Amino acid sequence: FILLLLLLISPYVYKLWLGDKLEIPFYLSFLVSIYVLLLMINANYSAFINGFGRLKVSLITITIGLIIFIPAMYLLGKNFGVVGILTAIILIQIPAMVIQPIQVYKIINNKAKGVWNE
Repeated sequence: FILLLLLLISPYVYKLWLGDKLEIPFYLSFLVSIYVLLLMINANYSAFINGFGRLKVSLITITIGLIIFIPAMYLLGKNFGVVGILTAIILIQIPAMVIQPIQVYKIINNKAKGVWNE
């Protein structure tokens, strides 16, 4: 809820902070809010997985994400500017949002086998 509140008051804070020197479009604040929300969700799962030392799936996910992110950031950034770069950053968070809860479920229920348990 605080993130939503910050998003809603962001235009006023920017105006107070920057005056008329720079105008930040609302959609940029919205995209950054989406990114922060995804980070907050993923951080809980990451902390759990890292605490148990089951890092292999995370390492694979991060490596694949990085391989996809670099060309996606270039292409989207070239075509859409900052919005494209933020979109690429958001898209890279999505695989972790799917994979990490699965791994946490497997660890909690003693069903983690193979790569899920490494």
